[in-house]
Amino acid sequence: MFFSIKKRKVEAFTLIELLISIGIITMMSMIMFYKYPDSAVRVNLANTTYKLAYFIKEAQLRGSSVDSSSGTIGGYGVYLYNNNKDRAVMWADNVDSSIVTYSGIGIGNSLYDIGTEASTTMLFGTNFYISNICVTISGTNGTISCSNDVNGNVNPSALFSIIRIVFVRPNPQAMIYINGNTSNPEDNACIELSTKDNWLPGHKRSVHVFNSGVVYTSSAPCSTN
Repeated sequence: MFFSIKKRKVEAFTLIELLISIGIITMMSMIMFYKYPDSAVRVNLANTTYKLAYFIKEAQLRGSSVDSSSGTIGGYGVYLYNNNKDRAVMWADNVDSSIVTYSGIGIGNSLYDIGTEASTTMLFGTNFYISNICVTISGTNGTISCSNDVNGNVNPSALFSIIRIVFVRPNPQAMIYINGNTSNPEDNACIELSTKDNWLPGHKRSVHVFNSGVVYTSSAPCSTN
């Protein structure tokens, strides 16, 4: 009896197919590595924006619940100065005995007295900065004043260089003041954070604070009109 052995043909990549596959994988890897730094920067910008929003909400929580009847702290606030674009400062507003409230609760004067009041500084890092601050001025039917123009240059017609977001017990309402004003809070504020490549998509984000106490973040820059 005779047996015949059939040889099975083994399929494999040809050299050309292998080179094409390696080329495609290489191109995809190059694209991914090229875009990775930009993606990382945008993610870090988003994280920094969220941290700023939480920083403001921490001041809101502390200011609206502080026990000023048995202590010296009458509120908390967040201080933003257009010349210090890399930081935000939260300060403990000392009770001002000259201010009388109907409830008898001691409150601060809503001013950041540098050097005499306790503070905590949030630094945004070397890659991020405040590129614009916009405030809706109360009593003006929605007039918006911004510290910078759309190109990032200082706005010569801006009505302010400093904003203070103040919270006093027992109200979580945000008292938004510009410059040295302490009597007429503004309607809302927008703080815009950018990277050094802010002309690229996704390199500008913002934090919005309303007089009602609402604080939220946005993936869009501040509106200047």
